[in-house]
Amino acid sequence: MTDAAPEPSPPAGEPAGEPAVDAAGELTAAERLAIALGTAPPGTAQPAVAVPEETTAREHA
Repeated sequence: MTDAAPEPSPPAGEPAGEPAVDAAGELTAAERLAIALGTAPPGTAQPAVAVPEETTAREHA
């Protein structure tokens, strides 16, 4: 029986599977950019996007 290949280690300074956050607990600029571009890894917190009410009312009129 052979052992499975070891999992690749995360980049230095970043915990495995966790988004990069600054000291205040906020996402870093790189993480926000990845989310905005849709390239963030699964499980990364996605910010809620507020849609103005007049936009939705106009679309349904």
